[in-house]
Parts: sequence; C-alpha cells; structure tokens
Amino acid sequence: MAVELQTDGEGNILLKPVAGYATGILGEIAILLKVEYRRAEHEKATQSIQFVLTPQIALGIAAKLTELSQKILQPAPEKRPM
Repeated sequence: MAVELQTDGEGNILLKPVAGYATGILGEIAILLKVEYRRAEHEKATQSIQFVLTPQIALGIAAKLTELSQKILQPAPEKRPM
C-alpha cells in the first residue's frame, strides 16, 4: 500500500520529530494519545496534538509500530560470498 506523504514545494517530505507522548483511557471506551513534536530537529520548543483512538485502531497502530521497529533493530542477515 502506497502512503501519500506531505511534501514541500521542492518535493522533500515534511517531517516533525516526535519529542514525547502521553497516553490514557478516555471514558473507559477509548484511548487518548497526546504526541509532542518539534517543528524542526534543532528546535527545543514542542507542540502537541491529541488523538482519540478506538481500542482496535490503537492495537493496529501498536502492532505495526512493533513490526517496523523490530525490522530496524534486527541485525541485517550476513551476505555470503558466491
């Protein structure tokens, strides 16, 4: 599945480094996710956005983030000479 990403006028992907997060249960039926981010890597000031997630969406995001993190953290397989 191709993901459409936001870009600037030069085609560079717009990124906002995540600086932190907070979670909680909202009304015993949903998950609250607050994500703190910086507008640029060198900035110290943070901004934040809050999301409300269904348990199903939260589990899906958690599973995908876990899968991608494990791929990054696994050592690359050794290449054997032919």
